[in-house]
Amino acid sequence: MPKRRHALSALSNTTRHLFRRSTSALSRRQLLAKILRERLNRLRQRRAPRAQNNRRKKITPELQEFIKSLKTSKIDKAVIQDFRELSHYAYIFDIEHYKRQLESEEKEAIHNLGDVILHYCTSGSQRGIDPSHLFDTTNYLTKNPEVAEKRTNAMVHFFNHGIHRNRLSMDDIHFMRKMANIKRPDPSAIKQIKEDLKSKKIGVFLHIFYPELGKTIANYLRNIPCEIDVYISTSKEAVQGLHKIFSQIENCRKADVRCFQNTGRDVAPFFVGFGDKILQYEIILKLHSKKSPHSSALNGWFLHCLDNLIGNKSISATNLKSLQNSDTSIVYPVENYTLSLGIQHDSCW
Repeated sequence: MPKRRHALSALSNTTRHLFRRSTSALSRRQLLAKILRERLNRLRQRRAPRAQNNRRKKITPELQEFIKSLKTSKIDKAVIQDFRELSHYAYIFDIEHYKRQLESEEKEAIHNLGDVILHYCTSGSQRGIDPSHLFDTTNYLTKNPEVAEKRTNAMVHFFNHGIHRNRLSMDDIHFMRKMANIKRPDPSAIKQIKEDLKSKKIGVFLHIFYPELGKTIANYLRNIPCEIDVYISTSKEAVQGLHKIFSQIENCRKADVRCFQNTGRDVAPFFVGFGDKILQYEIILKLHSKKSPHSSALNGWFLHCLDNLIGNKSISATNLKSLQNSDTSIVYPVENYTLSLGIQHDSCW
């Protein structure tokens, strides 16, 4: 005798089928919003315990008293918060090293370690001043442009975030070169070089294959503490746009933008296209826009050259001062790792 089917068996089968579809969809998380799925994924993943931070030290009694004095002053709370955080890493700061990067007026206001940390929190980080040879502020901000855009304190970001993501301010080779006897920026050279260059003409020769880098180069040229003439070789489509960008630079007397055939990279436009202009100047700056899309290993090369040649007014003045010596003909960026592997410089004073 055949088994009698329950009256609700058909409904039960349908319900089970719908339930299986629903659970399958849930298992693939198709019914959840993307942001919720991402949060659930993060919750499901087991986070590896963060290693103990042996670099973070107890704040010294002297700095604790300094913090108390800041609370009674009109110092911004965010600055005090950054100061408190960096006080745990006070051993990074070298008072004499720090003062060597300041103007004479600022040096007189630095008397102790608290003054150094406060100066770094209020303006030093944004100006690219290094606390000591152990941390390169400018290099860290260059590698992490979002930190610079938000005007976040470079060292605070490094110790709270960067170091845990292997975002270092410099690699071993950079550190070794930093410790070598390489010319360092001299802020006092700015005033002197303005006087020395009053009777001299400076020409800047740019080959801009990537027009989107024009604004970046223009902003760096503002760091040259004297008037300049700018000559640019580029494509026909970019002539008008680049002329508008560079003619607005305050220290630019004229901007001459020309179109040349893309032959010989930057060398042919420099020697052939502007050959008759080069000898009109006592000092020239040669720059070549770089992206190097063919190799990710060359990321940062372009900004590395700009930072070392005209990274700020002190750097520009120091390099220009060096060129006043009779035994100096060329100033070029300190090598970085990729250049050490045999890639040639193509940007130099």
